[in-house]
Amino acid sequence: MRLVESMNLEKRVRDIGGEFEIFIHTPGPDGEAWNIEHLRPDVDVISQIPNYLVEKTKAHSGTSSVEETFGYAENNLIEQLLNDSQPYAWQPEHLAFMVTSDLDVFSNIAELTPWWRLGNLKTDGIGEIMRRFENDETEGMYAHFHIPISTLVDTYGQRDSRKIYKISDLKSRLVRQWAQSSSLKSSV
Repeated sequence: MRLVESMNLEKRVRDIGGEFEIFIHTPGPDGEAWNIEHLRPDVDVISQIPNYLVEKTKAHSGTSSVEETFGYAENNLIEQLLNDSQPYAWQPEHLAFMVTSDLDVFSNIAELTPWWRLGNLKTDGIGEIMRRFENDETEGMYAHFHIPISTLVDTYGQRDSRKIYKISDLKSRLVRQWAQSSSLKSSV
């Protein structure tokens, strides 16, 4: 905020015919952002965000409340999710596959982690990779499409957590925890 004010960014952007946009959000609990999950803000931190930044973030997000904009405390989402007997099963608008420089293949449903790896083009071939994809044979895909959210919450939900989550981010975290745990068990 001090930088925005000291550089007079709002006025400078307005002077060149634009509207200054600034917003914040919590990172999704996947990929490299998993490594900073311990820094996820809680209810107390959210209440300390300057009003100017809250209002700019609400405008950017098209939301009207702080909770709708930033999310809810995990302990407030637990009860709702304990009644969700469906798996997460979120899918992107357009399915795509990501291929790493090592020729490992992942779908864009989730992250580039071992429990989502479909195979390797060089060693497994496209037929085997597609079979694994179609049959949800990675730990991540299995959890994502087959394990009810209520089961994941019962196992990994933190009933006393005041950490802030959008519901989709909490579901992603729960799927990751199950997949990662299953991956570790299968490698032992």
